[in-house]
Amino acid sequence: MCCSYGIVSKGNGISIMGIKVEGHTHLERDESSHAIINTDIEQYRLTMRRREVYRAQKEDINNLKNEIGEIKGLLKELIEKTHG
Repeated sequence: MCCSYGIVSKGNGISIMGIKVEGHTHLERDESSHAIINTDIEQYRLTMRRREVYRAQKEDINNLKNEIGEIKGLLKELIEKTHG
């Protein structure tokens, strides 16, 4: 499954030797942890961007939920004052 050695590019600029995974141009096995590492930097950047978009959307949704809760509270207060 693996035969050739290559350089695994880490996000922090450190490079270590890895073993190429046969049939996969962007996959290498880390010799110390035996983990399979995807060395496709573009895919990594896309994944990080997707995660950031997801986090931002989740935060927006939570903010909207909080605002709706506040509006409900204000409406209840207004109804109690007018029909109280």
